[in-house]
Amino acid sequence: MNKITPHTISDLYHTLSMPVEEEINFTILSVPDIHPQIPFKSPVLRAEYYSFIITKEGSGVYKLDDNKFPFGDRSIYFTNPGHIKSYELFSSKEAQIIMLTEKFLQENVHPQIYNEFPFLLAEIVPPNNQTEKEFKEFELLFSQIEFEFNNDSTYKNKIIGNMILVLLLKIKERFWANYNPLLEGEHNS
Repeated sequence: MNKITPHTISDLYHTLSMPVEEEINFTILSVPDIHPQIPFKSPVLRAEYYSFIITKEGSGVYKLDDNKFPFGDRSIYFTNPGHIKSYELFSSKEAQIIMLTEKFLQENVHPQIYNEFPFLLAEIVPPNNQTEKEFKEFELLFSQIEFEFNNDSTYKNKIIGNMILVLLLKIKERFWANYNPLLEGEHNS
């Protein structure tokens, strides 16, 4: 069996030959920009960060531990730290990925983040397809986060943190209204 090593956001930057000066706790990237050759198959890794992926136009499959989830146009999903994962892209015309660490969440969103958003501790999160109207809300939010990420504000991380709070509230409203972490624990233990 191959050894799976932890993979930080900085490790990803190194893999993509992108400059890294210090440990990275937040980034937003265009998926077609970082994976211009399609189809693409990622290595298997254990990510030590959260990933929020929005696919406007594209398709593929992501593998999380022993689960396999196809995704397509107007899909949104996230993965949490610690899982063994990989993904394949069959097409990728328009998609973005936000990656952030627990440290970023606690310092810039809320120190007790899991009290308000227990779904961040979820074991498995399948992709969620959105109607066109619903998707536009997420697309606008990702666009605003990207704008602030590329802005040079003194309060950049706090501004982004507040926008991530909005993103988490939207995810909670749309995907997790009936989420119960105790029930999930019973199913996955």
